[in-house]
Amino acid sequence: MKNLIKYCLMAAFMFAAFSSNAFADMKLPAPQTSGGMGLFDALDRRSSVAGGDFSTAPITNEELSTVLWAATGLNRGGKGWTVPMAKGQEPYCNVYVAGENGVFL
Repeated sequence: MKNLIKYCLMAAFMFAAFSSNAFADMKLPAPQTSGGMGLFDALDRRSSVAGGDFSTAPITNEELSTVLWAATGLNRGGKGWTVPMAKGQEPYCNVYVAGENGVFL
């Protein structure tokens, strides 16, 4: 059953990726790259929640921009990448975002 769900999700992503809007860019504001909570405060406040306790409210474009900036790994200026790399090549991780406006890479 888990494999069936996985394949259905994969098919949905592929269908969305090849739809007519597949190559449209999404413009996001600049990410928040300073301020915010410190590492030790974040660790102190970290807690687990039941699966149904997450907010269902959509995230803002500002929040999405900041999360994607962190996820790309190119977030240290000229100091290098913060995600796994192989033989000095750009990271091999792709980040997909699925939302009301489509699926984006």
